[in-house]
Amino acid sequence: MDFYLEALRAVIGRHDALRTAIFWKDLAEPVQVVLREALLCVEEVELNGESEEDVAGQICEKFHPSRYQIDFSRAPLMLVVIAHDRENNRWLMLQLLHHLVIDDVSRKIIREEIRSYQEGCFDELPAAPQFSGVLATLHADDEKAEHRSFFRQMLADVEEPTIPFGLVGDGNPSTKASVDIDPELSMRIRSVSAASKVSAARLCHLAYALVLAKISGQSDVVFGTVVSSRRKATLVMYSVVGPLVNTLPIRIRVAETAAGDGIRHVDELLHQLTRHRNASLALAQECSSVPARAPLFTALFNYRHRAASSGRDPISPESQASLDRTHASRQTRLGVFEMRTNYPLNVAVNDLGDGFHIAAQVEGGIDPVRICSFMRTALESLVDALERAPGTLLRSLQVLPARERDQVLHEWNQTQMDYPSHLCLHERFEMQAKRTPGATAIVYENQPLTYGDLNRRANRLACLLREKGVGPDVIVGIGLDRSPEMVLALLGVLKAGGAYLPLDPAYPRERLAFMISDAQPQCVITSRALSPAFAGAQSLLCVDDPETLILLDRMSGAGLDHSGPRLTSANSACIFYTSGSTGRPRGVVLEHRNLMNRLAWMDAYLPFSEDETCIARVSLSFADSICEIFGPLSQGIPTVLTPESTGTGRLTDLLVSHGVTRLVLVPSLLRSLLESHTKQQLSRLKVRYWFSSGEALTASLARKFSEK
Repeated sequence: MDFYLEALRAVIGRHDALRTAIFWKDLAEPVQVVLREALLCVEEVELNGESEEDVAGQICEKFHPSRYQIDFSRAPLMLVVIAHDRENNRWLMLQLLHHLVIDDVSRKIIREEIRSYQEGCFDELPAAPQFSGVLATLHADDEKAEHRSFFRQMLADVEEPTIPFGLVGDGNPSTKASVDIDPELSMRIRSVSAASKVSAARLCHLAYALVLAKISGQSDVVFGTVVSSRRKATLVMYSVVGPLVNTLPIRIRVAETAAGDGIRHVDELLHQLTRHRNASLALAQECSSVPARAPLFTALFNYRHRAASSGRDPISPESQASLDRTHASRQTRLGVFEMRTNYPLNVAVNDLGDGFHIAAQVEGGIDPVRICSFMRTALESLVDALERAPGTLLRSLQVLPARERDQVLHEWNQTQMDYPSHLCLHERFEMQAKRTPGATAIVYENQPLTYGDLNRRANRLACLLREKGVGPDVIVGIGLDRSPEMVLALLGVLKAGGAYLPLDPAYPRERLAFMISDAQPQCVITSRALSPAFAGAQSLLCVDDPETLILLDRMSGAGLDHSGPRLTSANSACIFYTSGSTGRPRGVVLEHRNLMNRLAWMDAYLPFSEDETCIARVSLSFADSICEIFGPLSQGIPTVLTPESTGTGRLTDLLVSHGVTRLVLVPSLLRSLLESHTKQQLSRLKVRYWFSSGEALTASLARKFSEK
């Protein structure tokens, strides 16, 4: 091991890229500095383990790139960790290298030069070309104006980022998998590529676009592709150590494009892209219309030419066994971490000469094996189309393997169950009100309201709305704070036959104005204090306006439960708007039968007990509010309405004083509740069911919840 470290230090001395540090403190902008001498950092750690795997696992866990960061101001940008495995009487070594100073070719050069040192012929190596000189040559004719013109032409009308599975790159640990493409498909890939007069790399890029289109739900996708600056076939370009690679965006449309046209387009696009391989990614992203706060893409693709012996995963069991055998005589084991990028989805196709190898690395709990399967299926579908019918539209090609496709279409759709699909949402409430008219339906500020009173008042509001033209599928906005009036508005709109549109008064005025303009509600039910937020509505119905109160008093509402408008469960019940985080918000219409299905599932799998009490605190604009309000209302369970802006302290008091048994919280509020209360304080709660949704629920938060 000492001999290996001695060789590594000698290699570092040969190459300026390995002696480069980056400084930025108290500077206007970061600068790279090449040091005359760089001392390799070797850290010895003491770990305990019953087996070699235990020690190795502890090292990998402690120094995993997702948890450990290399100090940029200290050259070389690498770290060597060593540990003595006493149980097996050997040393283990882990080496971390940062991609800022090397690329894949550089790793091979370093490995070969270390071997030369170990074999005693290091002094015979020719003088190493310096990265700084090569870089100056590459950028001598760099034209930013030409780069900007090219990327504007490609990306100017791209308004939404391509974010597969919603992965934005939160730095969460990733998982990886790899698979070999079978020889038959490999031969077909090469054959159809040759027939199309393109390289296999072009075919693989197009296949990756098909995968992204399916898993992002977009027919126009952008992803990063790795391009090399070692294109010039000179000895210098392939013997210099340094990061001579770049990531640039490529845009591929799959909607109405035929397979044959698509492969030719990708070929031309990649050919043009190589002319701009030295452009900065920042410049390329500026040329799109994606908001600056959002990424242009979060998926990366890398097509690599590798020898069959080195094309597979560097830490696969096969590679590791080879390392064990190679270094067994020295009782030393060399460990290498997987290559890692900042992109949450990273797929590489290794061209082994006689075959292909797919490797995937992905965050967010997504199974990388599935990604590899998607890629293989996309390649097979694309090859089939190019062989038999080049006019086949790309959007019609499959990426789901046959087994998973059958699972999605058939196995997972065996969901038949008996439930009252003919009923409307408000009819469930009316049936409960008839059974228990004197029971408490809702509680607000310690004031209860019975089912009978709630039903009668909702009937009066429904009659008034019908006089104002509300009927089946007519949209009515609800812009009220959480209160009994809000629940009355929900029931009143549904009883009148309309579909309610939640308009949260806390939303920005611009978003509310857009929703009103887009949905065109017949009217908006609000209060006098909140009415200015809905100035763009066709009409307003303020529930606390004296004139409205007089009109409601005149409405009897008697018999409305049986003489309301003719509705079916196929009529619209409500409209929810998406957040608009990746573009313009979109309205989604839900029918009564959709909501009845959801409530029937809740009744079957999470049935209420007679002694339960629920609490409503989710914004009406979120789908969770449907179950939170209508679930207990249709089962005779009292619901406590929390006032707006209820903090965790006040919320805890309400939970305790009312004996609440079910609680819905977004993860961020759940974290706040856990952090602001001790285990003893939380033990006062009688909550039996905790629901957390609306945001990513991290493993650390789940552990904290279990502990408390």
